[in-house]
Amino acid sequence: AVDYAPGITTGVSATERARTIKALSDLTTTPRDLIRPGHIYPLVAHQEVLRGRQGHTEAGIALSQLSGTSEHALLSEIVNLDGSMARGASLEAFATEHQIPIIAIADLARYYSENFTAIEPALFDLEWADLPIDGQMWKIATHSSLRQREHVILALNPEITSKSTYIRIHSECFTGDVLGSQRCDCGDQLELAKQAIIEQGSGYVIYLRNHEGRGIGLSEKLKAYRLQDEGLDTVDANIALGHQVDSREWSDAIEIIKGLGLSDVTVMTNNPEKIAALVDAGISTTVKSLDIQANKFNQKYLDTKATKLGHQRLGR
Repeated sequence: AVDYAPGITTGVSATERARTIKALSDLTTTPRDLIRPGHIYPLVAHQEVLRGRQGHTEAGIALSQLSGTSEHALLSEIVNLDGSMARGASLEAFATEHQIPIIAIADLARYYSENFTAIEPALFDLEWADLPIDGQMWKIATHSSLRQREHVILALNPEITSKSTYIRIHSECFTGDVLGSQRCDCGDQLELAKQAIIEQGSGYVIYLRNHEGRGIGLSEKLKAYRLQDEGLDTVDANIALGHQVDSREWSDAIEIIKGLGLSDVTVMTNNPEKIAALVDAGISTTVKSLDIQANKFNQKYLDTKATKLGHQRLGR
């Protein structure tokens, strides 16, 4: 659960809850704008909405789509005096008293299936520039997502088509990618992925901005480093700073993959969350794990990712 941070007192009042709800529906809101724990529970609907799952969350999004508004909805559960969820006769009585129509999710799902056609995302018209790297001529472009975040796309021979396109979804890491820090394996993963794409002959690196420190930003990541130096692991350090274990989400990557016209990919990752996001989005996904060799500086970090976050661990 979260609360909207600016101007918060307790977060309990109806006014502050309303501000949090409004912030959650604002595409410019970032994880840093929210306090955890809070009083509003964000939910994410299935990618295929009611065609994928007939739940309350999906029903809310379906209603917003059918009405032509932004794809956000507020769920408020009607309860009886004893605190139990209102059903059947008690719910009908409440609806009659307050003159609120009742619809069943099954009926909505049927109507939605018959009357709503999802708009397929248009293929991107990117402005590519040549970028020679280590003797290979890559192409580079940027894309501003629907959430107004600018990401980088690196492509090798994008004109070559294959059954399953090699891709690396890479989270921004200034310390690892730019400075070559050995505290993490980010730079190593990026280089291994690029080499695999070269050996394959074509592929893409999707470089996601705003993902530094699993989404907490560079300044907060450095604070987490200091806590790790005092004995905490990478997961507990984020929690100690008031952050989620992992604040990243993958909808921008999915938007880019679909915008590139890719429906069958080989994703180079050890992260099960990335894999699940692609599969849930209906993208045919083959997994190629990255064999990362630990060093004395990142051994605990890699062990923690494996034991607490479920990451595949090949190298030791």
